[in-house]
This record gives sequence, C-alpha cells and structure tokens, in this order.
Amino acid sequence: MRLLLSLLFLSSFSYAAELTQKWTTEFVGSLDGTKQIRLLIYRDKDDTAFGSYFNTEELKRYHIKGYVRDNKVLFNEIEGEEKVASFKGELTGDKKPVLTGTYKKNGESYKAKLNYFIHFPARPGRNLYAPIEADNTEEVEAFATGFKKNLLAGNKEEVIKNLHHRIYVHIDGKGVWLEAKDYMENYDKIFHPEFIESVKKNSFPMNMINSYKGVWFGFNRELIIQKTRKGDGPFRLRVAEINNQPKEK
Repeated sequence: MRLLLSLLFLSSFSYAAELTQKWTTEFVGSLDGTKQIRLLIYRDKDDTAFGSYFNTEELKRYHIKGYVRDNKVLFNEIEGEEKVASFKGELTGDKKPVLTGTYKKNGESYKAKLNYFIHFPARPGRNLYAPIEADNTEEVEAFATGFKKNLLAGNKEEVIKNLHHRIYVHIDGKGVWLEAKDYMENYDKIFHPEFIESVKKNSFPMNMINSYKGVWFGFNRELIIQKTRKGDGPFRLRVAEINNQPKEK
C-alpha cells in the first residue's frame, strides 16, 4: 500500500523557524496508525512545496508536489507525470508543528499524522547529500544499504573495511579512541547485540538527515557517514562515527 503526505509554509509565526526556504524539514509519523512514514519537504518562495517520503517497510521513495497556504496543505503523489494519490490536511500544534490530514488512493481514505522531527540544509530532488560532497544521492544510499546488510549478516571484514581509520566508541562502558588495527579484536564490543538491534530497527538507508558534518544513518544517530581519507589517499564514503553507548537501564 502506498501512501503520501504533505505540508509546509505557514504564515503562523510559531512554525516559521522550522519551515524556511533554506532548509528541508523532516516529519515522522504514521498512516492509519500503522504504516510508519518519514517525509522530507522543501518549501519554495511562492508557497509551492515538494519532496518525498517512504514507509519503513517498503523502503521505496515516493515523490510529492503541492502547496501550502494559511496552514492548509494540499499535495499529490506523483509517478512520472501522473498524479496517483492526494493528501489534504493542515499544520497544527503548540511548540512544534504537527501535520494531520487524509490521504486518498484508489478510492480509499487513510488518516495521517506526522510530527516535526528536524530540519537540515539539503534539497529533495537534487543531490540530497551534497553537503558532504557526495557525487549523488544514490551513491550514499547504496553505501548505507551495503553497510547495514554486512553488519546484520556478521560480515566483520566488510564492515571494518568501511570504517574510518580512527573512531571514538564505547568499550565496556568507557569511551575510547580505537585505531583500525584494533577493530577486529574489539569488534563484538563495538557492535554489541543492543547496538546491532538498534541499527536494524532505526537505520533506514533513504532520505537520511545530513549536513557538512555527516549523514545520520539511524534515527538515533547510530552511525555517521562522511567522506574521509587516510593520509594522501582518495576521499571515499566511510562510517566515521559509531554511537554505540549502551542505554541506561
């Protein structure tokens, strides 16, 4: 089942800081309380807006186009040049915007609710990961897909091959800097079961939040992807940060 959503420019002062023409805004929520949705949206000067969304089960990007006026939102889901679904809703909320409305597809209607999560300096539809000087969107998402696949499969050598040569991690409850030569010896402590489960549930290799500091691969910033190099070697995509500190119980 596909879905859609939409949102954006508000004349309401309370939302102005989150929804500007310089930032992409991410909303996170659900369709009919079940399908988990992550939406990226960018507003242009004339109240038109565009972006894309995916649900965490399909991991397929869907594109949207529409506009927002006076907190009212209208959007269409687009395949090629064809309109295949629509969304009508509004932005409400106290301190942070909440997007609610109705998504219609093939004669059926679904209730949607998404909460503001974050905004970041990128533009959907172009090179989403330009802030880290990636060649294109596909390059970064393919890297993230492969890294997650190897991590979940326990392919240690492949995982280590795609780590930065020096990383700060937590080992036995303490933060330490490790060099590449130490990765294999400490692998099971770096990538402990709790951390791997978090990557499995929260790290989706699509529409990832990013800035010049790196790409968040994980809802909780489990992994940070950057273009790095060792010595005079070429710059290439690597995991440069691992946020593996166990949660307090």
